[in-house]
Amino acid sequence: MHDGDFIIQQGGAEFRPRDLQTLRLWVSEGRILPESLVFHPHHCEWLPARALPELGSFGNPPQTIVDLATNYRKLVLSVGAQLGVSLVFWILGPAAILVVPSLGATVIAIAYYAFHTARALGSPSPALWSAAMLVPCINLLVLAMLSSNATEACRKYGIPVGFLGPEITDSARR
Repeated sequence: MHDGDFIIQQGGAEFRPRDLQTLRLWVSEGRILPESLVFHPHHCEWLPARALPELGSFGNPPQTIVDLATNYRKLVLSVGAQLGVSLVFWILGPAAILVVPSLGATVIAIAYYAFHTARALGSPSPALWSAAMLVPCINLLVLAMLSSNATEACRKYGIPVGFLGPEITDSARR
């Protein structure tokens, strides 16, 4: 048996790397997930990729994923803040003029974090995502698409996503 006898099962397909170095490269690029099964030629059994020390660590996600999770969480919190300010605006009626600056600030924050979330996702045009967040009604569709993509990417790296966005730990930030 040699290094080329590793087999990866992921997403219903099998892959065979040329050698252990290629397999390690795939892990570092995020192409091999921690839960993927790997046939280990020396143990002659299928094991989860995260259980193989020779593949390196799956513990910390790449910096781009940390950036994505951080900006996506701030986007979710900005949308929540905008909903809260809008509710106060509606309740206050004529005195609502007092919260207009806060409403404007949340709109700017949403556009800003949409830009950075899209950029961390690898979008070739994050400015378009940001600009679309400024268009009433369209922004809801754009937010849903951006949120879906960001949630999928975070979960791929084991970052849990809850009601307030990704829950990134301090160990993942390092």
